[in-house]
Amino acid sequence: MRHKLIISLVVSMFILVIAFGCATPQTQAPATAVQTTEADKSPIKIGIIANQSSAVGKGAVASAEMAADEINAAGGVLGRRIEIITGDSQMQVPHAVAEYKKLVMIDKVVAVIAAESTDLVAPMQDTGADLFYEYPHICTCPGTSGIVLTDRVVDNYAKYKFFFRTFADPIARYLSGIGIAHDVVKKWGVKKVAILMDDLDWTKIYREGYPNPKTYAPSPYFAKLGDEVMKRDCSKGLPPQRDMWKAVGMEVVYEAKIAVNEKMFLPIFESIASSGAEYIDGHALAYLDSVTMTKQWAESAAKDIPLHISGGAIQMPGAWSATGGAILGLLLQMPSIEYEITPMTIPYMRNILKKTGTGATWMGQGSYDNVYLLSEAIKIAGGTKDIEKLIKTLETIETNATTGKVKFEPKSHQAYMGYPYYTGPFAQWQGEGNVKLLYPPEVVQKNNPGAQFIHPKELREKAKTK
Repeated sequence: MRHKLIISLVVSMFILVIAFGCATPQTQAPATAVQTTEADKSPIKIGIIANQSSAVGKGAVASAEMAADEINAAGGVLGRRIEIITGDSQMQVPHAVAEYKKLVMIDKVVAVIAAESTDLVAPMQDTGADLFYEYPHICTCPGTSGIVLTDRVVDNYAKYKFFFRTFADPIARYLSGIGIAHDVVKKWGVKKVAILMDDLDWTKIYREGYPNPKTYAPSPYFAKLGDEVMKRDCSKGLPPQRDMWKAVGMEVVYEAKIAVNEKMFLPIFESIASSGAEYIDGHALAYLDSVTMTKQWAESAAKDIPLHISGGAIQMPGAWSATGGAILGLLLQMPSIEYEITPMTIPYMRNILKKTGTGATWMGQGSYDNVYLLSEAIKIAGGTKDIEKLIKTLETIETNATTGKVKFEPKSHQAYMGYPYYTGPFAQWQGEGNVKLLYPPEVVQKNNPGAQFIHPKELREKAKTK
């Protein structure tokens, strides 16, 4: 009897083991479903790397965080929150690369916003390529023009397909410069031009030209205008910028490249004044000390020659006080004022000024747009698990941003530039708190119809009589 009981117990235990073993897949299936549901509710992590000791870097981080806050307040993306994780490049390649690795390998972000110059973005791009197949992710670039970044995508799509740039490349910027020269400056009766540019890699094509470009993503208008002005197919190559001015009908009488750490500009302006120049083209000035340059321009013999500086602190509302009003008459692009390109532009300009107290920069605006772009692509792709699907979504997406519509040239992953796509309005400081948009006409008509360029000398004379 006891023997039968033991056998019965052993058999029962054996049956239970078999039953438990057979039941294991059934009990695991619901667990997997639960884990999937929980994963779907987890935050969507987006990293941003910037030099957080600089105004530009701080603005980029603040803008990305503001975009995430807005998206989360509206219900998130597919029911998930956006979480921004920051990395500080300290404007050094080793730090930028280390932060990139941390964000991708440890924080497991779905995307990295590389809010830095080409000198730092290129090494981060290579790091991303090395990590991609083990740690699939996206990298976006919101504010630097180095042509190498998108040329790499063309040359080796399999390696660099994860990379997308929403800022303008040098060729599209060059063609937009033709637009300003042909549609605006030419009407001022200018015959002689001085050219100033950053002594950085991104301006090389302005100095030397660029044969057989791989990256080519201007708006239809700029592409057509470039072909008409240069009397050649610009997609096949561009000459140095001095030849562009010659094609528009103007003579280049002075040309110089300027180190980003330069502080003494008076000798340059004295030489420009002696050259007989009637316009100073700084379309390729973006990274130098624009406040110091502006103050010295207003004190120099060249003060009555219109000066254009593309970017920098002169874009910010505080530039008037920072220069003591010397900025009066200066020409610039992408001013940090409330203007409409899309319905997103004015709210961003208003809210970033409240958040930071300083206003927008091109890098901040791009970082904000990148968070919205990634969020929209994730919605369309149905989530973050399939990065290949997310890449294909970004290649075909067309959506609004603060800078215009975002649409990528699929081979290079370069965003198109020129209204209605990425637009950097050309403007002038005409008084304290008074910046007037001058180009493109569609944006002028929306914001300050009838606005005209006023010569700096005339503006100063008017200011004296007040």
